[in-house]
Amino acid sequence: MHITERIWRPSYGVILDQVTLTDIDAFTRPWVHTVKLTRRDDWELKEFVCDNNRYYLKPDGASAIKGLAPR
Repeated sequence: MHITERIWRPSYGVILDQVTLTDIDAFTRPWVHTVKLTRRDDWELKEFVCDNNRYYLKPDGASAIKGLAPR
């Protein structure tokens, strides 16, 4: 498997994060997923460090944070 992540800023206030998975044994073509992040002037950016996922994932892999969809 080959994973490529490309992050770029096409305009002020927008960041695109694109991940491409290429694996000829598992996929018939590359799998591409893009996330668009948009700046919000009414939000404050704060530092966050995650030492482990114990506080954010339940034993079944679902998110422990209210409002996030389970995996």
